[in-house]
Amino acid sequence: INVEIISGDNSSADKNCANELTIKAYKSELLAEEKIDIISSVQNAGEKCVMVGDGVNDAPVLSQADVSISLKQGSYLAHSASDFILLGSSLDPLIHALRISKKTNVIIKQNISWSILYNLSVIPVAMMGLLEPWVAAIGMSLSSLIVVLNSRRLL
Repeated sequence: INVEIISGDNSSADKNCANELTIKAYKSELLAEEKIDIISSVQNAGEKCVMVGDGVNDAPVLSQADVSISLKQGSYLAHSASDFILLGSSLDPLIHALRISKKTNVIIKQNISWSILYNLSVIPVAMMGLLEPWVAAIGMSLSSLIVVLNSRRLL
């Protein structure tokens, strides 16, 4: 994930923020149009873009991003242009959401792999008559149960 600060604020404030958050790339004193151009160039390169903003001047930029997030204390115009609104004053929920999404992707891949493995191994055996139908039915139910229990690990 490439994180960059694109801001309309002065460069000293952005530099301090970037240093504190260990973000290497930042651009300061930008107009909304310049921010839109930056996001458009990222999108034209085939990347997805998430934008976090809170000001009136961020609304058009939030609309341009693939996913847009504003803060509760931000302007109503930013809220209306956002896909999500963070209710607290912290960005920690973004980090939590990123962790959960990564875990979710891993579990989805595990579940699909398990399902393919089970179906490719048991269904042909059942079709050849080497497995009683009731055993195959119980196996399918157990396979579904494994997928559900594996998914519950996210909770």
